[in-house]
Amino acid sequence: MEFKLKMHYVLESEISAKIKVVRRDLMPTKLSTPKKTMSKLLSRINKRFLLALLVLICVSSGLSIIAGSQWASTVIGSRGNLRVDGVGVYQDANCGVAVTYLDWGTLEPGSAKNITLYVRNEGNHVATLFLATDHWSPVNASSYMALSWNYSGKMLSPMENVGVTLTLSVSSAVINIVDFSFDVIIGAN
Repeated sequence: MEFKLKMHYVLESEISAKIKVVRRDLMPTKLSTPKKTMSKLLSRINKRFLLALLVLICVSSGLSIIAGSQWASTVIGSRGNLRVDGVGVYQDANCGVAVTYLDWGTLEPGSAKNITLYVRNEGNHVATLFLATDHWSPVNASSYMALSWNYSGKMLSPMENVGVTLTLSVSSAVINIVDFSFDVIIGAN
């Protein structure tokens, strides 16, 4: 099904002429009372405003329909919670700004998004890190999305940190997912 929108283009001189007419029509006239003048003015403004609003709605709707029919795309909203076990997760290498929430932004099918974090071993023993996910919503989102990272397995001493990049990849075959959420779990062994 194809929708087409007819648009009317008005020359600049025509617009100027119409503006002059509107200004002239809205100028105070020699009516008997200010109440009649105000009533007439409001009536003219309301009609013009409603007409302009109706035209704007029609044009917006038409352009949305045209855009939707010509470009097939899927926008996937996202969010994420971060749970940490025995570690601290930070935005900066100095471990000054803690991270408790990851915003993956808008992802498209077949795309991937990276977020760089700094993970500090806040336990009292040497440890390696692990990454897991949980509580996917919708449940089938985990079939179309995968979270990975570039952590090399390096042993971290207490209070030592390492920069890691988390990568969320979305399958090009993703269907029926508009918004999603999941928990990212980073811990120390």
